[in-house]
Amino acid sequence: MDSSKTELAMSTRRQWFTETIGVAAAIASGSSLGGASEPALDSSIVGGGLRVEWPRGMTKIRLLTEKETRIVEIVDPRGIGKATLVRESDKWPVAVAIRLHLKGLESFQVASPVMALEWSISSTGRPASRCSVRSAKGGERELKDDDPLFTSVKIVGKEVAIPLADGFFEVRLPAKWLDEAPAKVELRWIDFFRG
Repeated sequence: MDSSKTELAMSTRRQWFTETIGVAAAIASGSSLGGASEPALDSSIVGGGLRVEWPRGMTKIRLLTEKETRIVEIVDPRGIGKATLVRESDKWPVAVAIRLHLKGLESFQVASPVMALEWSISSTGRPASRCSVRSAKGGERELKDDDPLFTSVKIVGKEVAIPLADGFFEVRLPAKWLDEAPAKVELRWIDFFRG
């Protein structure tokens, strides 16, 4: 990838992170985001101590339970979307996983007003997972596998290649992050950056 494309991709990722933290802060405070670009969250589902809300559209979301893990399963044929994940009790479930039925995973973010975690899978060559964190103050760093906030993306499918033809990406939210997360967090995903 040439330097201008790399610079554009990094700029897009920084803007995406900044917007996600801002949206998460507004959601946590209960304030309205307003504006025509923010449709009302009029689809929701409740189960297993969680509630998920998302804008009307083609996105389908289900809540599943496998052993002690609560799974938020997201199917989005458009490839770009968002949802609000809310815990319905004093604590988050012991384990929470997000399953994304997408063809690629340029970015998946879970954001609170304090920080956003981001996972991505390279779309060229052998799929490689990346996990990073950005604070509300603007600092960003890539997480290594010995960091308590690190989790990798699991690719489940017949053939592990991007675009993913038949399968999903699964991200388990880090236990350390769940221990500190507020009652509402913002989920955002993009299969491939458009530009």
